[in-house]
Amino acid sequence: MQEIRRGNVCAILVEGEEQGSDASLLKYILRSTTSEVAFFGRDGRARVSDELREMVRQLPAESVFAILDRDFEGSQTVEQCFAPNYRGHRFIWRRCAIENYLLEPAWIAEAIGEFYALRPDRIPELLQTANAVQQFLLHWAKMLLPQVAGNAVIADLSKQIEDRGLSIAGRSYFDEIFERDSDYIKSRLLAHYSAYSNLAGDLLSTNSIVQRYEHYLEVMALSTANLATAHQVISGKLLLKALYHQLSDQEKPRREYIIGKLATLASKSVPEDIRFLIQDRLLPRWREARRLAQQ
Repeated sequence: MQEIRRGNVCAILVEGEEQGSDASLLKYILRSTTSEVAFFGRDGRARVSDELREMVRQLPAESVFAILDRDFEGSQTVEQCFAPNYRGHRFIWRRCAIENYLLEPAWIAEAIGEFYALRPDRIPELLQTANAVQQFLLHWAKMLLPQVAGNAVIADLSKQIEDRGLSIAGRSYFDEIFERDSDYIKSRLLAHYSAYSNLAGDLLSTNSIVQRYEHYLEVMALSTANLATAHQVISGKLLLKALYHQLSDQEKPRREYIIGKLATLASKSVPEDIRFLIQDRLLPRWREARRLAQQ
């Protein structure tokens, strides 16, 4: 914190505190700029937003920012953060999560090819080339639509329940790749929320929940026409699980190896959104504020 107060580093809050979190990935990807940036991981977007408000109040001007996962934010909200005249401190990735920026087909094919260099016969056919990997990711994006739509419903209802001040327990997200049957997802949503329909019938009735789910399912299906738009709505965490599941159980790299190799490749060709937000937008604002403070 003292280094931030002294103007020696620009602080950027991101989500996740565990090993392999957004903070550690960004530190690795942006190794050439980490002398000017300190990434701080926090558990959940609510905590990131709360701490950002407090740190902006306490610390020098333009010394702290936050970048959140897109999750289910709409394009208008996201693109506002990339506008030239945006002066806020809270930013949102264009892709669903930081992991989505690692999932470039050519990088995946290279990482897997390197691990199985001595046993190329063990590389699944679906992952042997960049084109094959792209089709694999698109296939899984479509397969994961039911649970992603279910997660969108959970996020939507959680916000509306909070806005109304209702005392209703939240439901955990669907985070396993086998949770992708549409009827199963709907049944789990109804099992949790419909019991509270007497508190908010317009929000939590069976019909309301089913209609909300089917709306998200239909809208999100449009995004899986190509990989660029699929990355906006399908969690990279889930796609990484699908990728790892596809690898042979006979000889499988550790998950950390795959993520580490992809992060290494990303550091050599920094994804455009990461470069733009941090190197072209946030750091110049911090440098200019520091220059003015030193005059």
